[in-house]
Amino acid sequence: MKWKKILVLLLIVILSTALMSPGISAEEETTSQESCRYYYQLEQTSTQTADKSTFLLYVARSEPEREALHAGSIALALPERFSGGEGAGLLKFTPHTGWTITGPEQGKTQNGQAYLSFGWYCVSNGTPQDDPSGRQLLGELEVSIGGLNPSDHIQLLPWPETAEGGARIRAWQNASASGGDVEAALETVRRTWRMPNETQVSQGYYQGYYVPELPESGEMPEESQIEVDLTATWQRFIIGAYAPQREIRLELYKDDASEPAAIALSAAGTGIGHFRRSIDFTALDYHDTQGAVISPQTLSGTYRLVISKGSHVTCTMKNLQFQNGECASLNGFVVELPCGDVDRNGEIGERDRALLTVPERYRSEGSGTEPYDLNGDGVVSQKDLSIMIAPANYGKRDFTIDFMSDKV
Repeated sequence: MKWKKILVLLLIVILSTALMSPGISAEEETTSQESCRYYYQLEQTSTQTADKSTFLLYVARSEPEREALHAGSIALALPERFSGGEGAGLLKFTPHTGWTITGPEQGKTQNGQAYLSFGWYCVSNGTPQDDPSGRQLLGELEVSIGGLNPSDHIQLLPWPETAEGGARIRAWQNASASGGDVEAALETVRRTWRMPNETQVSQGYYQGYYVPELPESGEMPEESQIEVDLTATWQRFIIGAYAPQREIRLELYKDDASEPAAIALSAAGTGIGHFRRSIDFTALDYHDTQGAVISPQTLSGTYRLVISKGSHVTCTMKNLQFQNGECASLNGFVVELPCGDVDRNGEIGERDRALLTVPERYRSEGSGTEPYDLNGDGVVSQKDLSIMIAPANYGKRDFTIDFMSDKV
């Protein structure tokens, strides 16, 4: 096992210098879906008090028989309304036996959120703590505020919003102008934070790692460490799109039915540009095609979910299992809707670009109407064109994710 101990030590060095691995392109993300997902879980303990909330932090996987993780990184934050003063000391993490943490950082974001960021790795001879359900107990999170629950009060904070993460992002972005090594600076960021779309640096994923088993041949594996994306189940199902003030439509079809059994619209938000929205299926207001109200608790069985939004391509999710309005397989799942389908033909291409840049529409006062105002700022401009032609959007079309076969 000497080789594995050496590789675990390499992981420790990596996590102590930055908190990992080249990202895959947006095209690869929309055409391939890894069957085993890794995610964080927070569970409340029985030691809650009037001025303290305590949680157990786990890293779990959807397939218990798959590889457990040896290392990873995370940043947790509180809403601004709970982060008064300097926010120092509001969050404290104590690692469980067999784990240690690196580079713990406490601070406040530009929006005033108190946060705690750290890397974690296994020190028990390279064997991670695990249980039969495929969960690894990382430790205990203590928040110096009473009455909190994870889903409403604790956020998996994007690493670029922390002081260290922001500094690493700026170093990468400034490397070219300063004559630095751009790829090396980007690799430093990716060791902690993978960005499918590098123009949207805050929309990414924390990285976790495991050391693969030694092959029967006894030779070192081709890849000495494997990275995986980490999300958070308590943030429920997350949809990424543009123009937050416009609703997202969700339609649930029972098995192979041609008409939806239930229709719901997500609540409109505020702001402009890209956003991510957490979807709680049990809190949506559903109705059928005739307008009759449907209780979320009546939704049980196998459904097909169709997600649509003006100017975006459509995502269809097949073979989703619902139980009393809940869909456990979507907790912690993130789906991005490519934006720019202004002609609504299910594909973002040259015709969409031509329609958006028609002279009487493009850069004209008062031209900001859907579907051409992609970012929702009220004007059709270069910003909208930039969204459409971004690699994460241009050339994309309606897509399907099958949760039975785990193929897109």
